[in-house]
Amino acid sequence: MATLPPMGWMTWQRFRCQIDCHNYADDCISEKLIKRTANRLVLDGWRDLGYRYVIIDDCWPERKRDSKTNEIVADYKRFPNGIKSVGHYLHSKHLLFGIYLDYGTQTCEGYPGSMNYLEVDADSVAKWEADYVKMDGCNSPQKSMSEGYGKFSKLLNATGRPIVFSCSYPAYIPWMKNTSLIDWKRLINNCNLWRMLGDVQDSWSSVISIINAYKLQNDVLPKLAGPGHWNDPDMLLMGNFGLSDDQKRVQMGMWCMFAAPLLISADMEKLDNFSVSLLRNARLLAIDQDKGGHQAEFIRSRNDVQMWMRQLDGDPIG
Repeated sequence: MATLPPMGWMTWQRFRCQIDCHNYADDCISEKLIKRTANRLVLDGWRDLGYRYVIIDDCWPERKRDSKTNEIVADYKRFPNGIKSVGHYLHSKHLLFGIYLDYGTQTCEGYPGSMNYLEVDADSVAKWEADYVKMDGCNSPQKSMSEGYGKFSKLLNATGRPIVFSCSYPAYIPWMKNTSLIDWKRLINNCNLWRMLGDVQDSWSSVISIINAYKLQNDVLPKLAGPGHWNDPDMLLMGNFGLSDDQKRVQMGMWCMFAAPLLISADMEKLDNFSVSLLRNARLLAIDQDKGGHQAEFIRSRNDVQMWMRQLDGDPIG
């Protein structure tokens, strides 16, 4: 599972929790948005470059679970054909279907969480034929996260369906101050990728803070990454509004050096040409998707310039 860093598209950074489809018909979290994005991924050649996962983040369900089955159900107005039909549409396009859950009592935006419903939600995910699950960590007790995510990982495996499991709980634990707060071996065994830090924002200060955090934890993070288990610095910002072209270049380049999941979060119908050129750069994608799976390591700084090195398929490069 996830022997290479996942590549694809995710709703959150660009579309957030926009649910007003009357005033923002093209931007609301809906079946329409997912289908038009899927069409662009196929018609514009993104899928064939490896961008195959289409991941729906928070705000897709109804505010309450089904009263009879206790299942989470998609918002009836925004997903009139149900969430499973969205997955079927993606699969018909030879794309992969990703969905969002939260380990807590509620999601970050107040939708039903998986606390006390882990078995139900694992079965639902398999029934929906999802290929990827992102489990967030809002509104949940920090002390039970490691065990709870581990339980959900086992429940997913028990369904018999291969599902990439993206864990967010390290981002909710102050491990930067004390790395022993996380059982790293358990994390690797339970999760295919994990968020280490808070959400990336559409700004240079956010991007450079993530890079500097990786620098500070140079003794920890590179050892965790490898085929089937990846550090996730969060979504790519190309195609949005907060970065200059040079800053976009830095984010894309460093994410590829980090062997990071490459998840675009932008309107695929409105990407600027420079962002397209970066996201489709064959050399960068080859570095990110190198089969060795080694994460770059920080070497030194000189005159405010950072030097990193990543081993590629057995060969060191600077």
